[in-house]
Amino acid sequence: MAITFTSATDSTSVTVNDSSHGAIAGDFVTFSNANTGDSALNTQLNNEFSITSITNDNSYVITT
Repeated sequence: MAITFTSATDSTSVTVNDSSHGAIAGDFVTFSNANTGDSALNTQLNNEFSITSITNDNSYVITT
């Protein structure tokens, strides 16, 4: 299952597309080996984050 990331260029909020994640707001997630095609963004994403909100069963939001 591939996890993908969506974010606007000027935003610190990142939507994480993670099918059937089962997470709740306040949970922590850790990413490694992120490959977004942007090395600076990859460096930011390869970290631990608190989930700030749940969008739906397949996506949630983190703040970088």
